[in-house]
Amino acid sequence: MAWLDRLEAEHDNLGAAISWFLDQDRPGPALQLSGMTWQYWWLRGHTEESARYGEVIVASGEKLRAGQLGYAQVGLGVLFILSGGEARAQVLFEQALALFGRLGDKRGIAIATGYLGHLAVLRGDDEKASKLLTESLASPRDLDDLPLAENTPADSGRLAVAPLDRSTGRRLPGYARH
Repeated sequence: MAWLDRLEAEHDNLGAAISWFLDQDRPGPALQLSGMTWQYWWLRGHTEESARYGEVIVASGEKLRAGQLGYAQVGLGVLFILSGGEARAQVLFEQALALFGRLGDKRGIAIATGYLGHLAVLRGDDEKASKLLTESLASPRDLDDLPLAENTPADSGRLAVAPLDRSTGRRLPGYARH
């Protein structure tokens, strides 16, 4: 993909820009730039580098708007999942969920709950995963935010939490996308 190649060519400059914002004590723009380029960091194998920036951004949370902090926590949690830091991700998702709850941010609640459900899937806790993923779908559907509802961890996790037919190893019917 051409856009990934262009970002890869500018990798050092991208990192320098995020670092500059952080050095200037401006975590908001650093978060925006990180958020706009997260797919690059992930697809090109730079998740650990991106997580280092994310840790500084989250640690500077008092300088972010409250909602921004929650989304930074979710983003950093996702990076931890990708690099095997599921316990750290759990803490961040729980912190974000509590913050979104205090703010009444239904979109944030849905996202954080969905990622907690995703972690439950990864841990093999189908019952907890099903509960959390179902909860995470309710909020965006209530908000008529279909793009969110169709792209939350809950939506992608529905197949993962569908019960297995132990004789065939296949998921039972009725859990496919509509």
